[in-house]
Amino acid sequence: MGIKFEKKSYRIVVMAILLAVSCFMTYYFHRVLGLGTVFTHFFYIPIILASLWWKRRGLLVAAFLAAVLIFGHLVFREVVLTINDYIRVAMFIVIAFFVAWLSEQIAMREGKLRVNEERFSSFMDSAIDGFFLLDSELDYVEINKVGLQIFPAGTKKEDIIGKNIVKIVHDIKESGRYDRYREVIKTGKPFFVDDIVPHPKFGDRHLAVKAFKVGKGLGIVVTDITELKKTEEALKKSEEKYRELIESTKDGVMISDSDGKVSFINLSYVEMLGYKSPEELIGKPVAELYAKPEQRKKIFKEMMGKGSFKNLEIELIKKDGNSLYILASGTIHKDKKGNVIKGEGIVRDITEQKKAEEMLRESEEKYHSLYSKMAEGVYLHEIIYDESGQAVDYRIIDANPASEIHLDIKRENAINKLATELYGTDKAPFLEIYAKVAETGIV
Repeated sequence: MGIKFEKKSYRIVVMAILLAVSCFMTYYFHRVLGLGTVFTHFFYIPIILASLWWKRRGLLVAAFLAAVLIFGHLVFREVVLTINDYIRVAMFIVIAFFVAWLSEQIAMREGKLRVNEERFSSFMDSAIDGFFLLDSELDYVEINKVGLQIFPAGTKKEDIIGKNIVKIVHDIKESGRYDRYREVIKTGKPFFVDDIVPHPKFGDRHLAVKAFKVGKGLGIVVTDITELKKTEEALKKSEEKYRELIESTKDGVMISDSDGKVSFINLSYVEMLGYKSPEELIGKPVAELYAKPEQRKKIFKEMMGKGSFKNLEIELIKKDGNSLYILASGTIHKDKKGNVIKGEGIVRDITEQKKAEEMLRESEEKYHSLYSKMAEGVYLHEIIYDESGQAVDYRIIDANPASEIHLDIKRENAINKLATELYGTDKAPFLEIYAKVAETGIV
C-alpha cells in the first residue's frame, strides 16, 4: 500500500512539474519571444505520460494543455487563432486518446496472460516430475518445485533462473546432451534419455530426461527414476525379496504367466488401473490392458528378440475407460527350448507428465497466436545498462507483424538492432519510460 502511494505521489509531482514547465514555456515563447509553434512539441511528453499512467483520465492533461495553448495565443500574443492552432489542439486530444486506449488494451491483454501464467505455474508445481523451460540460448526461464528438488539441498529458484545450463549442469557438454538439446531446438525432434547418472553434486540419482521444442526454446521433463532403478536391481535377486519390495513401492509391478495372463500385480499398479483389488486382474490377458494392440505386439516381439525392454512409454486403458500413461520396463524369462515361462514388468504413472507436456504446448501456441494476431504493434525490448547501472540504450529483440505497419520498418531489419542505431538518434526514444517499466513492471 505504501509503495503504491509513493508511486502515485511521484507521478503527481512529476506531472505537476511538467505542466508548470509547459505553462512557463507558453508564456516565454508567446509573450517574450512572440513565437507560436516549436515549444508545443514539449506538450506531448506530459500528454503521453498522463495517458500511460492514468489511461483515459489522462485526457484531462491534454485538455488542460490545449486550453493553455489557446489562452496563450489570445492573451499573450493577442492574435487570432489559425487553422494550424486548431489542428495542434485536436492532435493533443487525439494522441492522448489513442495512447490511453492502447495502454488499456495492452493492460487488459497482459492481465489475461498473467492469469494464464499463474494457472500454468500452479499446474507445473503440482506435477510429480521436474519441468524446466529454457530459451533458445539454453538459459533457464522457468522451473517447478519438483525440478528444484533435483538440485543440491538449499538451491533456490533464483540461483537457477537466468543462468545457462552449462553453468548449472557441469557435465552437460561432456555427456553429449548439450549438442542433443541444440539439435532439438533446431529440428523440433524430441530427445529422450532413459537413464542418466548426473554429476555427483546432484547426489546418487538416476534420471529419465525428455526434451522437446517449446516455441523457440526447449522444454525438459525430468523423471527421478532412482527408485525405479533400485527396483530393477532388486528384480535380479530372489523372488521373495522381490515380492516384499514391490508391495511397498509406489511403482507398479506385474508378473504374467506363459499364456500372457496376469499372475501377480501389486497394489500400486492395481490403483493406477482404477481397480479395487489384485483379484480383479489376476487371470486377465495383459494384451487387453493396452490401448493400442499394435504397440503390445511390437513390445512382445522386442522382448522375444532381446529378452527385455526399458523405459518405454505405453498407453493403457483403466477400468473406467480413461487412458493411463506409464513408463515401463520389462523382462521375459524363457526355458532352454526358448518357450516363455513368465514376464515381469515395472511401471511408473506418467499421466500427469503427459498432460503437462500438452499444456506446455497449448500455452505456447495460445501466446504465439495472440502475439501474432494483435492489431497493435508490440515490441520486446532488452534494456542496455552501463557499468554504473544506468540505462543507456535498448535492443529490439522481437516484434509482431503489426509493428511493421506502425513504424514502417521491416521486422527483420529491427530485430537485434539497438534503438539508437535503428532510429538514427543519439538517445534511444522513451528510454527512461521503458527502463522504468522494465525495473518496476508497471506501465
